[in-house]
Amino acid sequence: MEENDSQKAKSGPRLNPQASKRHHYIPEFYTRSWARADGTLIQWSRPYQIVVPQTVHPKATGFVNHLYALCDFPPEAAHVIEDAFFKPIDTNAADAVALLKRHGTRANLNERLRYGWTELLISLEMRTPEDLTLLRKLWPDLMTAWALAREPHYQSFRLETDPPTYVEYHAGLPTQEQEKLLFHTLMTLIENRELSDFIANMFWTVIDTSWASAPLLTSDRPVVRSNGIRTPFGNIAIPLSPTKLFVATHTIGARTAILARPIEDLVQQMNLTVVRGAQKYVYSSDESLRQLIVQNIGAAIVDRQLQISILRHIEALKSGKYS
Repeated sequence: MEENDSQKAKSGPRLNPQASKRHHYIPEFYTRSWARADGTLIQWSRPYQIVVPQTVHPKATGFVNHLYALCDFPPEAAHVIEDAFFKPIDTNAADAVALLKRHGTRANLNERLRYGWTELLISLEMRTPEDLTLLRKLWPDLMTAWALAREPHYQSFRLETDPPTYVEYHAGLPTQEQEKLLFHTLMTLIENRELSDFIANMFWTVIDTSWASAPLLTSDRPVVRSNGIRTPFGNIAIPLSPTKLFVATHTIGARTAILARPIEDLVQQMNLTVVRGAQKYVYSSDESLRQLIVQNIGAAIVDRQLQISILRHIEALKSGKYS
């Protein structure tokens, strides 16, 4: 079976729907770093009560058919979000990761690569099937708050033939327009320039963990935020491979503190956090950490950044901060 979980995406150029069908929320280039000589990696999941390992190719995991496809759009246009938005992000990020793995902290990333990697980090916290389900669940509340905030502006140009309120006008929009608005919102959250600038200007470090006794694991929720990224000791971390860990810190002091930690402790904590925070899958190159994975996969309840962002936006609209 190739199916994995959910669906949805935006209008645009004519595209080959077959080429766009498999929408990866965990990019293939990323999980490929855990692939062995035969091109496969181990996918850990709990389909029923027992955690089981399964040998898969990177292309065959971390995806849902038509995840970002736009409802009620013709096939040639339905996949534009995947093809015109996520694929460029993933391509730029893949180029950045190749340099980060090869040159480590000394990697010289131009603006395209630095922001490509930054946007991938942000997107990984907002593009999963669970995130799309959550966005659709919160969508009515977000649109109601937005419509109420826009009401004075609507009344200033409303014609007699128009619905009496902007809430009613917006509710009457066809499904295609609603879909475009929904995915425009998702893309705006991912392309958040203020957040992108902040992360792109953090202190980036690549830590070589190759001499640790255990390899780094990853999962379908591989990004780890610690201490609030804007605090003096705030940081973002993500495994790049079984032996490379990317860390972005707010301050030099935070980077110094992380680099001063024993590698064994750093790897152990990172693995535990990534495994506990997994939504559905953990990935590894071998079964050496079977016990840790079996005992901890998906054990933590982690707040979703998408939900935090949307609820914050709703409150801002209600308070009149912006419209």
